[in-house]
Amino acid sequence: MNFDSWRDFSQHDEYDVADASCREERRWVERQNQRIRRKYETAEASRVRKLVESAMQLDPRLLREKEDERRVKELQQKEKEDKRKQKLEEEEAERRRKAAEEIEASKRKEEEKQREKEERERLKKIRHTVRNIFKESCDTVDQETLKKLLLELTAPQLEKFATKAESLAQDGGKL
Repeated sequence: MNFDSWRDFSQHDEYDVADASCREERRWVERQNQRIRRKYETAEASRVRKLVESAMQLDPRLLREKEDERRVKELQQKEKEDKRKQKLEEEEAERRRKAAEEIEASKRKEEEKQREKEERERLKKIRHTVRNIFKESCDTVDQETLKKLLLELTAPQLEKFATKAESLAQDGGKL
């Protein structure tokens, strides 16, 4: 902060310009006086600066303004921190949701595999049962043709065929 004082410090001049006999001597005298004045001007500027600083430090309006600025800054930082935390929480929730979905999908896939395996085993047992029925009841059936036929049938058709074959085998003994 620069402050141009309206005060004149010529009373501290060591030399009088009027006493100088020539132009060079007057310039020398003015430079000497200017150097002396500069010390007093610097001291005056420092005094005024200290006065202004102390007034600013003690002025309740400025103190209130600084406090308000500090509060606003704290609120902004708090909002920023809250947004950051909320974003982290949302990301964590999203990550957990995706992990849960992946686990659920994996479980469903495993259950589906297990059901398919059980269905294959069940159909395999039914085919085996039908082949045994035909082995015991009918001597003229070609096993390869029977095997092809059993593999081509769908699950409901195979079940119907197996129940009919069982009932016929139990009723008549021979197919």
